[in-house]
Amino acid sequence: MLPKSEMLLRQSVVRHLLESDTALEMGWRVQAYRQFEQVLSDKGFPCLFGRRANKSGSCLLLFIPCEHEQQALRDGMEEYVKFVNDTPLEDRLFNPLIVIFEKNDFNSLAEEQAYAWATLQHLHDGDRSPWPAKACTDPEVFEWTYHFAGLPMFINMSFPRHSAMKSRSLGGHIVFVVNPRENFDEVASAETESGRKVREKIRQRIADYNNGVVPDTLGFFGDRSSLEWKQYQL
Repeated sequence: MLPKSEMLLRQSVVRHLLESDTALEMGWRVQAYRQFEQVLSDKGFPCLFGRRANKSGSCLLLFIPCEHEQQALRDGMEEYVKFVNDTPLEDRLFNPLIVIFEKNDFNSLAEEQAYAWATLQHLHDGDRSPWPAKACTDPEVFEWTYHFAGLPMFINMSFPRHSAMKSRSLGGHIVFVVNPRENFDEVASAETESGRKVREKIRQRIADYNNGVVPDTLGFFGDRSSLEWKQYQL
């Protein structure tokens, strides 16, 4: 069950707000959300699970204003982790957290990416829970993955200035798509034939959507030749 909050919003609620007089009070969030939804509504968008979540309106939205952005991000992420911990896996497979940042006055893709990594570092520094004792702490080891509030997670970072890798551009703002690590193990495990087929299908869709562009660093968690953090910022 989703905790009550003014920060974490169900996608269905956001859609309702956009059709009401409240939209006037949402400011920058209106265009940022509509751009995000337009990209996910494209039939060619590579991520099948993202498209399904968007179509059903099951995404969870967290809008981060420039003012107090680190506090807003930490509070929203803590709330999302509580939702994950309180909800059975099968009931939250298609509830990704979509974090949309207001700040978009960057001059280059490199600046956007530097901001994203600094934001993740600040989030880690402000984490009130210790890194799990058994979790890998070396990002140069294939077993490493990001943790927050004790939860292993995958963070897809998308940037407005990604032109060649357009599958990693979700509109005019930086967007983090956050999922618990175990979601991918459930729907696209490298240990099962069905999971490997899903991964290969998505890889091909990425190539098609990006006009043949597939980064050399694209890999999957658990692959000894692949580092997880490099998947965050393709």
